Amino acid sequence: MRLHRLVLDDYRGINHREITFPASGVVIVEGANEVGKTSMIEALDLLLEERDSSAKQSVKAVRPAGRDVGSSVEAEISVGEHRFVYRKRWNRGASTDLRILQPAKAHWTGREAHDKVRAILAEHLDDRLFKAQRVLQTAPLEQGEWSGSTALATALDRAAGATADDPDETLPAAVEAEYRRHFTAGGRPTGEYRDLLRRVDECRAEVSAAAAELGEIAVRVGDHDRIEGELAGLVSELRDRSETLAGDEQRLAAARALVAQLAAATDSAGEAERFRDRASADRRAREEIVRRVDDRTAAVIRLADRVAASDAAAATAATALERAGITLAAIGTDVQTAAARAESALARADLAQDRADLLAVTDTLDAVAVCERDIAAAGAALAAHPVDDRHLRAVEGAANALSVATDVLQTSVTRLTVARPDGGPLLMDRLPVTADGALTLGDGTEIRWEAPAQAGELARTLEAAEQQWQEALTACGATDLADARRRGEIHRAAVADQAAAQRALRDLTGSSGPDELRARAALLRGRIGAGPPPGGPDDPDLARAASREARAEHAALQEQERQAASALHRAERESAAVDKERAVHRAQQQTAHVELESAREQLALARADQPDSVLDTALLRASERADSCADAVRTIREALGSTDVAVLDRTVAHGRARVADLQRRSEAAAGDLRTIAAELAVIGGQGRQERYDRAMTDLAAAEAEAGARTSRAGAAQLLRDTLLRHREDSRARYVAPFRAELRRLGKLLYGADFDVEVDPGLVVTTRTLDGVTLPFGALSSGAKEQLAVLIRLACAGLVGGEHGTPVLVDDALGFSDPERLGRIGEVLTAVGGDSQIVLMTCTPDRYRSVRGATVLRLRADGSTHKVRRRAVESVGAVESGQAVQEQAVQEQAVQEQSEEETAGQEPASLPELAPEPEQPVAAEPHRRRPRARGATEELSLFDELLHPVLPEHARSARGA
Repeated sequence: MRLHRLVLDDYRGINHREITFPASGVVIVEGANEVGKTSMIEALDLLLEERDSSAKQSVKAVRPAGRDVGSSVEAEISVGEHRFVYRKRWNRGASTDLRILQPAKAHWTGREAHDKVRAILAEHLDDRLFKAQRVLQTAPLEQGEWSGSTALATALDRAAGATADDPDETLPAAVEAEYRRHFTAGGRPTGEYRDLLRRVDECRAEVSAAAAELGEIAVRVGDHDRIEGELAGLVSELRDRSETLAGDEQRLAAARALVAQLAAATDSAGEAERFRDRASADRRAREEIVRRVDDRTAAVIRLADRVAASDAAAATAATALERAGITLAAIGTDVQTAAARAESALARADLAQDRADLLAVTDTLDAVAVCERDIAAAGAALAAHPVDDRHLRAVEGAANALSVATDVLQTSVTRLTVARPDGGPLLMDRLPVTADGALTLGDGTEIRWEAPAQAGELARTLEAAEQQWQEALTACGATDLADARRRGEIHRAAVADQAAAQRALRDLTGSSGPDELRARAALLRGRIGAGPPPGGPDDPDLARAASREARAEHAALQEQERQAASALHRAERESAAVDKERAVHRAQQQTAHVELESAREQLALARADQPDSVLDTALLRASERADSCADAVRTIREALGSTDVAVLDRTVAHGRARVADLQRRSEAAAGDLRTIAAELAVIGGQGRQERYDRAMTDLAAAEAEAGARTSRAGAAQLLRDTLLRHREDSRARYVAPFRAELRRLGKLLYGADFDVEVDPGLVVTTRTLDGVTLPFGALSSGAKEQLAVLIRLACAGLVGGEHGTPVLVDDALGFSDPERLGRIGEVLTAVGGDSQIVLMTCTPDRYRSVRGATVLRLRADGSTHKVRRRAVESVGAVESGQAVQEQAVQEQAVQEQSEEETAGQEPASLPELAPEPEQPVAAEPHRRRPRARGATEELSLFDELLHPVLPEHARSARGA
């Protein structure tokens, strides 16, 4: 199988992409992550496997996100002798289109196109090999399942040295050819065998159709009998229904006459009832007038009693109102007198309090005067002795500076030179000297001295210290340091006395000053002088108690005045209410008199018009007439009984409709009978029985021919299965070429010391490198990935040609180091000549070492750019690789032959075939199972297939 072109439209995140692949060689597809490399493999699988109507989740998942469009995939593929362009669209606007280009052009669509492709692939594609030749990033890292691949098995047989003269090669080929005459690689019928089975199905369909036509005649005869019976029933029912309808119509007419009589009687009864109602109403109106006269008479009497009672209550209320006014006037006079006494008592209490306050303020002012004298004396002392701590510190500092300057000047060294005339010794005290000089004594002794270098500066410092000392004493008014300190002590004592006097003054005056206290005293004296004359107690407490008693008496009298005023108001309200009630009663009395006269006049007029006896007679006659009419209504209703005219009406209508329906159905049934009779007359001349007989004859012939071919196909399948089982048993014989090819490629990658062990299932069990052998499961991820790629390349190199399938490697070798990646390029170059290898990667430099590769770069916008084609550097490298492969195969064959000769064994020959138990041949679900085969048929087919290729001794054994 070869993939020539792949086109994706609206597939996941790909809007449009078209890629063209060379028929052979290495193709490197480069692209960033999520550009759609893996989607290409997924799209190819969907195209080949899923119908366009599939609702699987895997098909729905390829719809572009946020777009309501269909996804389509198109591929141009070569498989076997066929080359075709195959396109499908899913999810929206589903469609399938197949254009076969070779060997003969054809065009298929829909389900037929899908089935055609599946048939081509089943016949020419080794599907197990196609699925195994992949290394995908989305699948677990595995070596692959190769045991079921027919193409690989054939290639390994060929690589193991089988020839046309070798029965081990010729026999399987003959058996496989016979098997493929009847079945595809997937086990489905094909060729003439498939056509025979289809012919049997067509004959059966023809028999079914003919039988259906014969059955139609029986159905129509049955329909004729059934309709004839239905028509008789309809005629009978129509007669019964017509008789019933006539009786119902008679009952309906009688009932309608009674209903009319009932309506007239009901109207008369209603009129009589209305006369009785009017007579009864007139009688009740007369009785109502009489009752009103009686009620108004009783009301006039009751209102007269109420008026008398209201007059008495008004007199009593007037007397109570007068007494309340007198009481309130007397209490008002007492309240005024008590108010005057309370005001006088309050004034005397305020005067007594002012006297007490003046005495307290006077005592405080005397103490304030003492504090002010102390403050003034302390101030005079401070003025006489102004030496505070600051002045004293200045004097003491000046004294210290003067002392230091004097000591420094006195301790300065003066160098003297003393010389006596006689040269004798001299002694002399040190003297402070500020300048150089000389002194000659009386005895002629000369004394010379030299002042220190800083003597002038020390003298000036001493002079400044003396001046500062005098200034400090003058500022303090002291004569010396002791006098200054004495003056400082006097100053500190005066400050303390002044502060104590000020604190005492503040304690006496509080927040107010002495001036406020003096103003308070003057105010109190003025109030005392302008107050009432003395006449109460001088003690403020006693005065306040007398004032409280006077105010309490005044308050009690005020409460009595308020209660008297409240009583007066109540008396006024009660008097007003009694007067109002009396006026109402008088007005009601007058109204009742008027209404009584009106009622008497109305009764007199009514009796003058119609006396009471006339009303009684009219009411009696109206009642008798109403009762008579009601009796007539009851009589008619009893005659009707439970008869419901509406029900009778619906029954008659339903009966008429049913009769009409029966008449219509009877006419229709009669027409159907005439139609069926005419159809049966026509069918009798069509020859349907002859067609059925011919179909049965054709079916018997087709089944006989298909049965014979099924027996032959079953024998071929049984023989093939037997040979395959024997091939599995002897698989170790062709493990050698697989291992040799894998070793050849591995040496290109790892070096000359590379080796592997392969079990009969073509699974690598161990790898040896640098003398170290490790199980496959113990290898690193990078080593496993490299071996997985090598295994698929080895299979591609062994199968090759038209039987091979593309090798698809998706983002593999990511765990490989740069050196291994460089060497694996040589491996790919060696295998890519006769195979189609597609490498997908997101790392452009990963396969840089592959020579002669076609590089396709996928872009994010969906375009594909062929960036370069690397030239083959050395054709001899490929040829030498093939030579190495052939040499490895020959070495392995020589090694096996020497082992057999060493063991003294003869070359293996085809084992004698034991008879196999009879088994049914698998067929499609809708196919008929093949008939049982006889032993003679099987042996004849075995002999036909085996005789040309078996050795003489084997043919003799088979004949025995």
